[in-house]
Amino acid sequence: MIPDKVKIEAIIKELKPILRLMNWEIDFDFCDEYRMKDLTGDGDNLAACSKNLNINYAHIYMKPDGKQAEDWYNTLVHELYHLVTSDWKYHASSMLNYVKDEAAHDKENNMLTAYYEQATDSLARIFCTVYPVTNFNHILEG
Repeated sequence: MIPDKVKIEAIIKELKPILRLMNWEIDFDFCDEYRMKDLTGDGDNLAACSKNLNINYAHIYMKPDGKQAEDWYNTLVHELYHLVTSDWKYHASSMLNYVKDEAAHDKENNMLTAYYEQATDSLARIFCTVYPVTNFNHILEG
């Protein structure tokens, strides 16, 4: 079962130095499918991370039910890795400014997004294997 907001915020606080996110202010909230659709365009997404790279601020949203309730830790770490890798996405996206053909630009952007999501997911899964949720039993059982 997914922990409550206070416990997830405590876990985020402990993960920040491990993931080198100490200079980020990170808020967390649960949301419903309607808010998720507003954030991502797709109400079926499990979670989302909105961010402002200029001020290192992020807000992670997660639906409290559904698939991620079983694997909430991986979902949370995945969203945090979007912050770790945000510079990659920014610089790669900037290169698309040189693609003038609209159809080619859209195709390259879709490919970039897919590769970025795959990389983020792989990093999160590796991290969760090396640093499992049991490291937070002191929070989860409290």
